[in-house]
Amino acid sequence: ILQGYVNLPAVTVFVNVEDLQAELQARWAEAPDRVWRLGTGEFGDSLALDELTGLHEGLIPLFTRHPNTGLEIKSKWHQLGHLLPLGPNPQVIFAWSLNPPELVREAEHATAGLRARLHAARRAAGAGFRLAFHFDPLIFFPGWQAAYRRTVEDLGAVASSGDVAWISLGALRFPPLLRQIMFARFPHSRLGAEEMVRAPDGKLRYFKNLRVEMYSRMREWLTEVLPGTQVYLCMESPRVWREVFGWVPEGEELARLLDGRLSPDRT
Repeated sequence: ILQGYVNLPAVTVFVNVEDLQAELQARWAEAPDRVWRLGTGEFGDSLALDELTGLHEGLIPLFTRHPNTGLEIKSKWHQLGHLLPLGPNPQVIFAWSLNPPELVREAEHATAGLRARLHAARRAAGAGFRLAFHFDPLIFFPGWQAAYRRTVEDLGAVASSGDVAWISLGALRFPPLLRQIMFARFPHSRLGAEEMVRAPDGKLRYFKNLRVEMYSRMREWLTEVLPGTQVYLCMESPRVWREVFGWVPEGEELARLLDGRLSPDRT
């Protein structure tokens, strides 16, 4: 996605961490009663370079001192041993994007394998941090049902409902331009060759019925292994929400639900 959105063949590391921390504390002081849910990992993997940058070694203690804040550290990497001594801290959520091993090998080059990510999640929970997981993008392929069910079962073997703040589901979607980038740079990939339709938001998506089926099955399997966990859809239409969950979050309702999951005493 970043190849189509940024199209910069490099990872940018911002080194003015003191400015970041000062800005955060100023904003928190302006609205001390507000819940602040923030995250790293939107434009690069949160953990991949963290041992070099030291970003989270400064951020985690900062969040500890502000009870109405939460930090989600999103990653496809597994090395977090340098951060574990900073726990326990239920305000800090280590989050992993998950896919079946065959998709990790095919489409998530130079990332940690599924087993390594789940082992890292177990270590984070054992150190007193909370967890989140993102099945995003969910990718259709022959045999997806069995592959994703095994992945959910593997997740259930390393995490408990009390460990997990939330789990998101999002089917593969991308701007039309990205399909051409995929064909040019990854000619053997099947991701861009699946049948898709241009949705009202301009993105190419799987047909609605397939998305509903994938979300419904994932919700069913996740409920079996992690009952009570907050599962939500990422960037989906109200129609799909209603067919999968029977309701549609209105206004800031979803944001409030996630705010309430920041720490165990808020659930």
